Amino acid sequence: MRRSSSLSSLAFAWLLAAGCDAADERAAAPPIAEEAAPASTVSALSAAEVRVRADGLTLWLDELAAPTLRSGTLQVTLRGRTSANLSAVSSYVPDDAFGRAVLTGPRSFEITLRDGHEINTIASGLPLFLSLSLHSGKTYGGKLGLFARIVPTSGPVTVEPLLRPVYFRDMLSNLRYRGLAQSPSPLVIRTLGGVEPTIGSAGSGRYQFDWDFAGLSQLVDSSSDRVFFNTARSSQSGAMALVVRDVGLVLGDAAAAWPTPPCSRAVYDCISALPASTRDLGSCGSYREVARCITADVCDVVPRPPVALSLVARDASPLDAAVRAAHAACPRTGGSWCSVGPAWAFAHSRCVTPTPTVQQINEEALRETDRSGAFDPRYGVSLSRAALLMTQTFKSGLLSAIDGFAGDTTVQATQFESEEPCHNCHQFALKFVLYYPRTQVVVVVDGSYGYDS
Repeated sequence: MRRSSSLSSLAFAWLLAAGCDAADERAAAPPIAEEAAPASTVSALSAAEVRVRADGLTLWLDELAAPTLRSGTLQVTLRGRTSANLSAVSSYVPDDAFGRAVLTGPRSFEITLRDGHEINTIASGLPLFLSLSLHSGKTYGGKLGLFARIVPTSGPVTVEPLLRPVYFRDMLSNLRYRGLAQSPSPLVIRTLGGVEPTIGSAGSGRYQFDWDFAGLSQLVDSSSDRVFFNTARSSQSGAMALVVRDVGLVLGDAAAAWPTPPCSRAVYDCISALPASTRDLGSCGSYREVARCITADVCDVVPRPPVALSLVARDASPLDAAVRAAHAACPRTGGSWCSVGPAWAFAHSRCVTPTPTVQQINEEALRETDRSGAFDPRYGVSLSRAALLMTQTFKSGLLSAIDGFAGDTTVQATQFESEEPCHNCHQFALKFVLYYPRTQVVVVVDGSYGYDS
């Protein structure tokens, strides 16, 4: 929404920019596709339209989407036409109707994405499918993608025209829209109205700049918004646009022609190679490619793999608050004391062969978390859920938090204990290994307790 006319921050402003040269448009923003389009050809005939043809039908789509505000709600309208008379048109994503498609003439139609959720979903890389029914009785399936694009004025700073949706782990949203710029000197990015992006150096004069969708959507309502790329000696500007790319057409059902691809092995391997605490996964692929692999197992990407047991570290930071609360609840009076924390989290492939035993899980967990060898995996004590809740470590709600993290309540718990040196007192280190076999999650919680002699 328009909040200021001053240069205050950087965000998207999707504009209807007229007068662009067709050759420049094709060079600046080539089509991006997740899957090959069967029986279709795509060409940018002008800055105004993108054309695709299949089985005797031609489909034209306006290249530039039209953003509007209706009662304070952002909408985006896509306009198209065909070479034959239409009897009906509809739009959808896999398994769900999406957008509002209406005929505006015998051979023309409009599709309106009616709120931030619909716009964000398609701009994030999910294809929008079309069903085009002709008076002849034939039904065609189409697909399209939307991409944010900026082409600034000429100067020393070069900007990749299409912003890429990437996966960035965050509490509110895992989606970021990322641009890349090359500058011969330090770069500052500003806008006329809006919010600044998160900007970072990618090395060798390259800069990446990210927005979340909330930051972008504030600026769509005004055609005066501009993005400025400033160095000490230059200033270049351009307007953001939402453009149609990755268009396809086929006789029949679009969802059948372009099924959602599975997790890619290359993307899966890339994510697996990163530390569990890594937030920025943009190096592994696009947002949709990474999202399909976030919860995938090696069994999903390798048919019947011979997988040996190994524990892969997971980010345990969602448990931090519960661990701190359990530690704070420890009694420290009358010559006795205790502590809780830290906690580690792991997971193993669900297709480990043979199915791991609790003993094997304990051995792997201690190998990962007990570098000093203080605990002997042979001498753990198995605890039922009721017995686990009776321990001081888990009395204050920590087990419920771990259940939520693991996605299950069926847990196999083992307690390990080791005496530590203590002058005129007795102190014992504790380690709890909690194994959730149905979700293949392992959580290890450290603790201690002691008392005066």
